[in-house]
Amino acid sequence: AYLQYNIDRMWRWLRAVEQFSKEGKKFDEIVNEIIKQLCVEIGVSEAPLYVISSVRTSVMGLLRYLGRL
Repeated sequence: AYLQYNIDRMWRWLRAVEQFSKEGKKFDEIVNEIIKQLCVEIGVSEAPLYVISSVRTSVMGLLRYLGRL
C-alpha cells in the first residue's frame, strides 16, 4: 500500500509539474506550488528544509523527464 501511495503521488506530481510548466511557471514557482500541495496533503503549515530540498530535486527530475529543463 505504501509503495502504491508513492507511485500515485509521483504521477500526481508529474501531471502537476507538466500543467504548471505549460502555464509558464518557472522552476522555483513550480517547486513552491508542489510544496504548498504537499503541506496541505500532510496537514502542516510549513515544510522542513530537507523536504524542500527533496521536492526541488524531484521537480528538476520531472522537468527533465518532460524535456522542459
